[in-house]
Formats: sequence, C-alpha cells, structure tokens
Amino acid sequence: MTRADAWSEIADVLSLESTLDNLGGDPELLRELLQFFLEIAPQQLDELQAVVAAGDTAAVSLQAHSMKGGAANVGAVQMAATARELEMLARGGSLTGAEALAARLRTDFANLQAVLPRVDWQALIAG
Repeated sequence: MTRADAWSEIADVLSLESTLDNLGGDPELLRELLQFFLEIAPQQLDELQAVVAAGDTAAVSLQAHSMKGGAANVGAVQMAATARELEMLARGGSLTGAEALAARLRTDFANLQAVLPRVDWQALIAG
C-alpha cells in the first residue's frame, strides 16, 4: 500500500486536516482527545446498545447525540455519520433498524482503532 493509499484509507475514517484546523493545528491535542475518546467510547457503545434493546427512543436519541458529538470532535467521520443517522431515527420516534445502526457504530469504532496506528503523527507535527 502506498502512502497515498494509506492516507486515503485514513481519511475515510478520520478527518485529520479539518479536525486539526478546528484544534488550532495542534496534533498533540488531537492525540490526547483521540485517546480520551478511545477510552470512553466502548462504555458509550454498551450504553447505546442497552437503550436500543430497551426500546427507549429518547435515551437512544440522547446517547446517539453524545456519540455523534464526541466522534465529530475527534474527526471520526464514519462514527459521527452513523451516530447522526441513529439519532435522527430515534428523534423520528422509531427504532426500526436501530440495532443494525448500533452494530455499524461498533464497526465504525473498530475501523477507527484500526487506522490510528497508520497515522504519521511526526508528519503532522512537522506540519
């Protein structure tokens, strides 16, 4: 895989440039935020799965909204899009398809975890 291919694969999952712009160009801050997100997301995903299983549309909307915001803040574009889709579904009063979206959110998180080791942090720091 070429470096361009690797960056393209990363960009599908993690929007580095725009996220860095939002953080004032500070890659260390982005690394810290990503680390925090990686620590809290598994519990959030578990909580989301529980409220989906319980059929609580209001709680699903709230939990999906929280996941969307956290994912967007660190540039996890796939996760943010899926969480938004789940949030909108629940806000519409339906949970039809919510289990599949919650499962996709877990896959999106796994994709994020998979691409992070390929990020060339030194290149970002060198700017």
